[in-house]
Amino acid sequence: MKLLQFFAFSGAILAFAGMAGCYGLGGEVASDGAPATPNTDAPDAGGSPGAGVDVFGGATTCTSGQSQPNITTGDGYAGMDPGQACISCHSQGEGPSFILAGTVYPTGHEPDNCNGVTASDIKVVATDFTGKEFPMTPNSSGNFFLQNSRRTPVSFAFPYTARVERGGKVVEQMGGAQKSGDCNSCHTEKGANSAPGRIAAPLPP
Repeated sequence: MKLLQFFAFSGAILAFAGMAGCYGLGGEVASDGAPATPNTDAPDAGGSPGAGVDVFGGATTCTSGQSQPNITTGDGYAGMDPGQACISCHSQGEGPSFILAGTVYPTGHEPDNCNGVTASDIKVVATDFTGKEFPMTPNSSGNFFLQNSRRTPVSFAFPYTARVERGGKVVEQMGGAQKSGDCNSCHTEKGANSAPGRIAAPLPP
């Protein structure tokens, strides 16, 4: 009986730990449940490499070859500071209030302020605790966000899960529920809190 209680308690601790962290349990998984190694091998219009290359296995590179200047005060430009932790900065009183925000890149290791992927067929879809889906389309810098304001209030229930779709197919999916909407705080150049690196949107296999 004590052994069964121990396993039940251990399972509860693991579940809580997965939801409390940036990345949750299970790491990044493909839509079929297998570990995700988003692949591609020929460049496309969005700047992605194509099938056959592990996007998290390469060196740091700015695939777009275009970088933004670092902006320390808000100027209303939605493409500012790609790759940086958006909510962490905006919570200091500058800029609009975001529920979720981040940057999508064509590969897994890209430096801050490098423009992300711009292909129009990419969507980041967050599913909140109630099951409601919130699709977001990256802008010209690869930035995406779900904004909350008094004029356009958004009801969003944490924790949430998220996936990246390209051409209507899931190319990345998070393995655990998340409590933080500051996506780039974990999806850094090298990856933090168990994230493998950037939010990547390679071509579907």
